[in-house]
Amino acid sequence: MSKLRVLLGQIQSLPQFAKRLGAGLVAALVALSAGMVSALESKNNVALAVDQQLITAAEERPLTSTANVFVHVSGEVINPGIYQLPANSRLFDAVFAAGGFTEQAQADSVNLARPINDGEQIKVAKIGEISVQSDQSQSTISLNSATLNQLDQLPGIGATLAQRIIDWREQNGGFSRISDLRKVSGIGPKLYESIKTLVVP
Repeated sequence: MSKLRVLLGQIQSLPQFAKRLGAGLVAALVALSAGMVSALESKNNVALAVDQQLITAAEERPLTSTANVFVHVSGEVINPGIYQLPANSRLFDAVFAAGGFTEQAQADSVNLARPINDGEQIKVAKIGEISVQSDQSQSTISLNSATLNQLDQLPGIGATLAQRIIDWREQNGGFSRISDLRKVSGIGPKLYESIKTLVVP
């Protein structure tokens, strides 16, 4: 009789046990969901932090600046004036910046292919006008593009020094100024003074 009472008591307690079990499962699921949400939020926060660091780094990164030169373009061009151009520009870049030639321009009065120098004046002659600049530009040699034979024609520069000039420009990325010639082995002060007006970078 006592065993029957114990069994009946266990049967009567099953619904309560089931309720407790269900409540426990619900609580576990809620906790698990909360953990997943928290993990996702944490992951998103990390991603946002990384993005912000990249944005900050991009804003603080110094901009690469390119050296510029100023030239005065005058004579027979559409818009004479002073122009700022990249340091590796050629004379035709300066003429283009000034709007190009006028109808009266003598185009061959300037060497459009030669490099330009900071602070120089480029004057395009009028048709029939004698251009002093034309004569000067024909006698100058570009240190960055001249061949060995062209450099050899300079007074006091033989084949050996001409080759040293070419070797120096290849090893150092070219001549940025005429005074860089002093860095070439074999070119002393006197030789430099005698040829500095005959060359351009």
